[in-house]
Amino acid sequence: MNNSLSLYQRSKDFLWTDRHIAKQMLKLHLDATNDAASRNDKTIDSTVEWIDSVIPEKSSIIDLGCGPGLYCERLSQKKHAVSGVDISKGSILYARKSAKKKNLQIRYYRQSYLQKLPQGNFDAAMCIYCDFGALTNEEQKIFLKNASNSLCEKGILIFDVFSNNLSAAKKEEKQWSRCDSNGFFSKNPHYILYECKYFQDANAWGTRNVILEGTKTKEFITWDTMYTEESITRLLTDNRFSVEEIKMDLVQKNDFTSNDVIFVKARKN
Repeated sequence: MNNSLSLYQRSKDFLWTDRHIAKQMLKLHLDATNDAASRNDKTIDSTVEWIDSVIPEKSSIIDLGCGPGLYCERLSQKKHAVSGVDISKGSILYARKSAKKKNLQIRYYRQSYLQKLPQGNFDAAMCIYCDFGALTNEEQKIFLKNASNSLCEKGILIFDVFSNNLSAAKKEEKQWSRCDSNGFFSKNPHYILYECKYFQDANAWGTRNVILEGTKTKEFITWDTMYTEESITRLLTDNRFSVEEIKMDLVQKNDFTSNDVIFVKARKN
């Protein structure tokens, strides 16, 4: 483990595939009252209503980072043909069971959206909960290329990113704490070494949690890159997408991070 967090450093351990943490994440996804992992039901509903209003009727849609299918199911109920992609085994298993129970025809794929996506000539691709800003610069290029390849000619990409106001909810710090049992990171007693660091040149926040459990050590690093309307438009233009709409009022109330979120509708060139 490096002593000082460096820009877009990656850890060997991954939040979304760790067995214990994945179970905690799924619980948070399914708690309709909070904004951790997924947003609360009211915000999800308003987001789906907006997405439905900016895509053609009965569109084919691929949800990248679909989690347990909260958006997929709502869009399927609006008569769209929906597919979902997620790296979490638990989330995909839940999503498949839930869709079957509700008699919804949704296709789910367990994989990373940084891998080759299903080639289905989708009318729209979406990625919600600021996943895009959690990617490194190179990963963003891969993501946009994969999304473009999955879309039909002039297909639509919809996603969200944090604005600069995220910095009001964060501060640079290092601290440690102890969790006796049944914590987010482990079911066993453990120590947590926490670091949050701002990188001005990239306009990005890095967060590192090092988990010490007996003789075992795990490290989880996540990123939040912030954007303005101008900077996200420029990035998309450089990657052959044209921004058609910016929406900034969908996240009204948020008890987890910042509610200053930029939603983007862009079209494949």
